[in-house]
Amino acid sequence: MCPNNEELTLDGSYPAPQEKGGGNKIKLIYSNYQTCKNCKYKGKCYKTNHRTITRYVHEVTYKVERLMSTKEGMKDYKLRSKTVEAHNGTFKRIYNYDYIPIIGLKRVQNLMFTIVVSYNLIRLFNLIKENKMNLYSVISSIKFIALT
Repeated sequence: MCPNNEELTLDGSYPAPQEKGGGNKIKLIYSNYQTCKNCKYKGKCYKTNHRTITRYVHEVTYKVERLMSTKEGMKDYKLRSKTVEAHNGTFKRIYNYDYIPIIGLKRVQNLMFTIVVSYNLIRLFNLIKENKMNLYSVISSIKFIALT
């Protein structure tokens, strides 16, 4: 979006020259020729006939690292370690899936889908057993959730 709240479209990209300190950069060229012709921010937004924005290849990684180094980021990471990372550890340590013996994105995705579904079924069975739940009521609840 430009300062005048107009949408800019990506016209092209090219590698930018290396600066002191390195850093892989890609220069992205955004423009909207129709609205830029008579824009009130013309001199401030760009000097040629299009707006140029420079982005880092690993910009998102840098932002996440900066965010995770704050107190809030560390707090969120601790929460994530309890909710997400625990399952990954279970897959690796208990089910021995630290190495996947197949090649190809689609095959790996299918295997991981099967592993996750199996894991969820085992968890569901254990919850039913621990809470002494009626299997019919659980199935009815699942059907209700699936239909809504």
